[in-house]
Amino acid sequence: MAKNRPSFRVMRNGYDRFAVDSAIDNYTSQIEELEKEIATYKNNIEDLNHQLINMKDRYNSIMSGIMARERAADDISRIALKEANQIIDAAKKNADFIIMESLNKSKVVLADLVKISNETGTLKQEMRDQLNKIYHDLDELKAPNLPDLDWLEQAKNKRQ
Repeated sequence: MAKNRPSFRVMRNGYDRFAVDSAIDNYTSQIEELEKEIATYKNNIEDLNHQLINMKDRYNSIMSGIMARERAADDISRIALKEANQIIDAAKKNADFIIMESLNKSKVVLADLVKISNETGTLKQEMRDQLNKIYHDLDELKAPNLPDLDWLEQAKNKRQ
């Protein structure tokens, strides 16, 4: 495209018609090229606008998916926390029940041990008394006098 303004020769009845026609043809071809470029740019702009719209739609779709996943994750974590608290409460109740059962069984075992201990003391005293009686009876027991063994020898000698 010519940047300078064309100058035409002046002739009778006006400017040089061929030079003007040539300049007009030049300008027309330049205009056509520019219009083609403009059309290309417009097509590119339209394509880019479509791509932009598609990207925005895709972005919005992705964002809505992310938000849905975040809501789902929040719901899941809330439910998990609730269930965890329920499990903890149940475990505490079970632990309290187990402890109470253990304490009750321990009381029964301790009561049995006290009873056994008392009975052991009584039996021990009875056994002492019986042993003392046996010792006393043993002390009172007198062995009979044994005959002299010499008479056996004398009887043996008489027989021979």
